[in-house]
Amino acid sequence: MKRSRMDNLDSNVEFSYPIEVSNIPSGGRRYKLSASEKECAAIAKRLELKKLIYLTFDVALNHSKEKKLHVEGAIEAEIVQSCVISLTPVSSRLFEKISISFMNEPPGSTSKKQLDAEHLINMDEDDPPELVIDGRIDLGEMAVVQLILALDPYPRAEGANFNTIDWTAEEGGEASYRAKSFAALEKLKNNKQN
Repeated sequence: MKRSRMDNLDSNVEFSYPIEVSNIPSGGRRYKLSASEKECAAIAKRLELKKLIYLTFDVALNHSKEKKLHVEGAIEAEIVQSCVISLTPVSSRLFEKISISFMNEPPGSTSKKQLDAEHLINMDEDDPPELVIDGRIDLGEMAVVQLILALDPYPRAEGANFNTIDWTAEEGGEASYRAKSFAALEKLKNNKQN
């Protein structure tokens, strides 16, 4: 299924596509989601990206014999971040495969904390299963979480280094490389002494 809908949004989620786990057939189901331009802009704002050009999430959901739901697939995105040194735009394309397991919440559980404490973890598994809360999982928010995990936390523009930084903004608002950072600090020190 291919779908992207702003009217599915929860109040705090920019890209929401809730799935009722009970509606997934025993043979599984495939979903292909694409964030709209408006959703991309909202996600970019939340993640403090300069721009999210596109985000797609292609996944297959299948039930296992252990009564778990397995989500297998990939996210693909094109993003623009700010260089951590120069603040110039850094474009990148991301492609990340994902594999996540879910299990139903235990009957009578009342809180996420209680659910986490009560369910048993198989130490042979890579990651413990996530919990299905109220019979639903949100594929849209899952895509955003996987995007967050795939982001470079310290993006650098080609040639950017800490040796040269000009703290004055050029036309367009981006910092340029002109003054040596230690020379700039020396100048500040000299001005303070005067």
